[in-house]
Amino acid sequence: MSRKKMMAFSITVSVFLMLAITISLFFSGKTKTPVAVLPTAVVSSPGSTPAGPDSDEFQLLEITIDNVQAVIESLSRPSSYSRAIILDTYLDQGKVSYHITAWVKNKVCKTSASRIGGNQVTNTIVTEEYVYIWYGDEYDYRRVKLGQESPEQVADEYQKIPTYEEILLLDKEDILEAGYAEYESEPCIYVKANTGLLGYTYEYYVSARTGLLVLAETFDGDTLIHSSAAGSPNLSEPSDDVFRLPDGSSVLTS
Repeated sequence: MSRKKMMAFSITVSVFLMLAITISLFFSGKTKTPVAVLPTAVVSSPGSTPAGPDSDEFQLLEITIDNVQAVIESLSRPSSYSRAIILDTYLDQGKVSYHITAWVKNKVCKTSASRIGGNQVTNTIVTEEYVYIWYGDEYDYRRVKLGQESPEQVADEYQKIPTYEEILLLDKEDILEAGYAEYESEPCIYVKANTGLLGYTYEYYVSARTGLLVLAETFDGDTLIHSSAAGSPNLSEPSDDVFRLPDGSSVLTS
């Protein structure tokens, strides 16, 4: 296994053992972005369908390297949703994959994560004050008080997929391309960046319909070494039962 791919694999595995996983671009300083006014066809309310790529309304705002961060900063996520996420890391000896299911309701996020082909499931619930962690069907759980990170940021880390806010941390000179694109019929804002760490290039597809990042890929040259893909979210409100702890109590009412 090459040194670069060994490092990528180590990063992927460690996110299931520690709270935070970040890529180098997340350590860059946040830059001030220009103000941009989005057409309503691009940023719409959760559950609605924006105009298609051929629509005149959809083309009202040209996405460029100069304004893409301001455009993404204007997006907002739905208050409630659920989705499945697949993480793939490509190694010399094959592919390692993880499956994550995430549910969000009333600023509370639950995730269940497991390696595909493995047996252990790691469950987490993030509230505005605490993180709750337990494994599989165990009755016992740990409760950890949040530190300086925001609940949303911690929840993102447990979902193991970059979110649009992290694109705002890029220096503008690191952004190589920006524009509209479509991913699995979802109208998206596309960003390609290179932050210099190991020469890796990152590509992001942010849904213009929901504000959620639906695909993030990492390339070593032309070789794909990591992919985080989330299908179209279910925007219906998850059941309260999803957010129960192993002892039967609910974090929504505690």
